[in-house]
Amino acid sequence: MTDSSSSPGQRQAPEFDSSVPQTARIWNYWLGGKDNFPADRQVGDQILEAFPAIVENARASRAFLARAVRS
Repeated sequence: MTDSSSSPGQRQAPEFDSSVPQTARIWNYWLGGKDNFPADRQVGDQILEAFPAIVENARASRAFLARAVRS
């Protein structure tokens, strides 16, 4: 029996590690979304301590994007 994962031309999907924070999920956390993990929330809170206006800025940025796309 051969291992099909080592066949030429086939790619394996990258492994997903929810313990590694990711910027899009951190923004999701600041925007009140549900698609984030504890590592994202932890880093998001650390950034919030250093830059208290980040949540307000993230929401204003999202609102601008919605207005710009609607136009």
